[in-house]
Amino acid sequence: MSRTRHETLGWLVVLIVRLGTVSLWRLAAHVASEADLASVRRRFYRFFQFVRLDAEIGARIVVGFLGLAGKPWTLAIDRTNWKLGKTEINILMICVEWRGIGVPLIFTLLGKAGNSSSAERIDLLGRLKAIFPDMKIAALTGDREFVGNVWMAWLERQKIPFVLRLKENQHVVRDGHETWPIERITQNLKRGEHTKLKGFCRLGSGGQASGPRVRLVIMRLKTGELLALATNGRPDLPEQASNLIARLLSPNLSPKPLIRIGF
Repeated sequence: MSRTRHETLGWLVVLIVRLGTVSLWRLAAHVASEADLASVRRRFYRFFQFVRLDAEIGARIVVGFLGLAGKPWTLAIDRTNWKLGKTEINILMICVEWRGIGVPLIFTLLGKAGNSSSAERIDLLGRLKAIFPDMKIAALTGDREFVGNVWMAWLERQKIPFVLRLKENQHVVRDGHETWPIERITQNLKRGEHTKLKGFCRLGSGGQASGPRVRLVIMRLKTGELLALATNGRPDLPEQASNLIARLLSPNLSPKPLIRIGF
């Protein structure tokens, strides 16, 4: 790219992170330039008209700009789905946590409505690992739709620590205990309280409980909703899960996402 294109890209990256929007006409108003607003907007439009950035280049730019190279990353896998006319726009993405927000690194269009499959998640994370073969993952976080035996077992085999949110009706199998859903296990948990179940357990019931062993951290939110997180037993992950809970309780955050998506 030319020097001008590099400068334009720098503006875009800085402003998107700072302002939390990808609206070009809004971003243009914050560019420190002697050019008038209309000229800056045209420059942004021409950039996307003539410059093609593949996923690898985009991810490397983000990591370099945020100064993440060589550091352990907390990743978040997420999905967003909407319709444009009759066309399903369903994006599966992986973000990296940076100063409390999730900055997208890589994504894929699923070409269908609804949840992603384990194979699609594995493929996307595999693409990210191919771009950053020396990537150190401190933890991979995900919401309730990203729980599944095949997916979690693959993460375990890859030695990827995970912190995944569970549904309240998720059954839990524990040695020496009856198989109960989380909502029953924590029926006496009061609002604002949290608990860590002792030892390891498996998710599911009966013969379905064939996934990897996990530890559970559960909190009753002020709304009365349960926030249950499963980790795959790395020594520091229960504490990380507790920290995520504390972050979720911040008045500036919604109780639903594990990490706010930056844009």
